[in-house]
Amino acid sequence: MATPSVSPISLAARDHVRDVLGIFASNPLYCRVSGEFDPEAVVVEEVEAYLRKDLGTPGCHVELARVDQGAAVALLSVLTRHPQDGLPWIMELIVHGKAQGRGIGKSLAALAEDRFRAMGAERARLCTFEQMSSSREFWSALGWRAILHNTRNENGQSVMVMEKSLVLA
Repeated sequence: MATPSVSPISLAARDHVRDVLGIFASNPLYCRVSGEFDPEAVVVEEVEAYLRKDLGTPGCHVELARVDQGAAVALLSVLTRHPQDGLPWIMELIVHGKAQGRGIGKSLAALAEDRFRAMGAERARLCTFEQMSSSREFWSALGWRAILHNTRNENGQSVMVMEKSLVLA
């Protein structure tokens, strides 16, 4: 598997919005659990609103990942400094359903962690949905550990906060 390349998302680029729509639509379980989108009908306007919110958040960087300059295979969103704890967060890492299991998510997680280290961060956080065991297992396998269970996100969904030390031994 080639390492994915990432580039910032632009709402002015209509193909970017369509690419993100395709990534979400290919993950109906995520749509159902997150409550962000109707898993049967993800629509452009909802995706635009979702991206506009993230892109309007200070310190939030939203990127599309591609392999070999081909179709978009993942969405990566990071927050350089969370307003509540001052730590960097992986806000979103979602791989297109047809591209899962190829190491793309692992590569993008490592990319985010390396960027956080370069900023001088010693630890980082993320949250994952309690109902998505595959997501919890993915992050746990990469060395992230649960620090808070059954908390609620801004949509009222049950999430688990995970944290990872970024200090290299």
